This record gives sequence, C-alpha cells and structure tokens, in this order.
Amino acid sequence: RIYLAVFTVLLGPFLFFNISKSKWLQLITAVMRNVAFIMMILIALVYIGKGDYYIATAANIVYLPNLFGVIIYAFMCQHSLPGMITPLKKKRGVNILILLDYISVLLYYAALSFSAAFRFYFYFT
Repeated sequence: RIYLAVFTVLLGPFLFFNISKSKWLQLITAVMRNVAFIMMILIALVYIGKGDYYIATAANIVYLPNLFGVIIYAFMCQHSLPGMITPLKKKRGVNILILLDYISVLLYYAALSFSAAFRFYFYFT
C-alpha cells in the first residue's frame, strides 16, 4: 500500500498535464516496475532465509481476484515490448536487443516464480 501511495504521488501530477513527450513518465514507471519486482523477490528471499513459510491452500476461490491482479501486472509489464523498436533510429541489431529483453524478462519471472514457490508451502486438500 505504501508503494501504491508513492506511485500515485509521483505519477499523479502527470494526469493534469499534456504529455506529448512521455520520456520521463516512461522512465519513472520502468524504474518503479523494476523496483517492485526486486522488492517482491527480496522479501520472499528474506522470509525463505528465516525459514518462515506461509501455508497456502491450492485453488482457493477466495483468492481469484488476486490472480487477476497478477495476470494484469504481467500483461502490463510485457505489452510495451514491441514499442521498443519504434524509437530506434538504426534498426540494425534490433533482433539481439529484443532477444536480450526477452531473456531479461524470463530471468525476472523465473526469479519471482522460484522465490514465491519456495516461500509458500502448498498442501492439497
């Protein structure tokens, strides 16, 4: 909730201005997105290091809205990947750039998934 408040305070003023060049807005949201990922991974690793596990049930319908939130977050993190090609003046080597970007996204999601998998202990009822 604190992170959401900081995000709103930093990006809220942009709603009231004409954003024809959104360079700063894109940079701020990219930094905050990466900070969110890194914080989620680090917090899970801290709890894993303490040996503190959360016992969760598999497929509990009560947590379905959280699943949609995670799905939307993952979509928002990747929907702008094709837009990275447009600002490039020289399109040479763009395939390597996109490949490196997808590899970095894969590593982020793998780190996030594995840290969550080892943080939460699931049991089947």
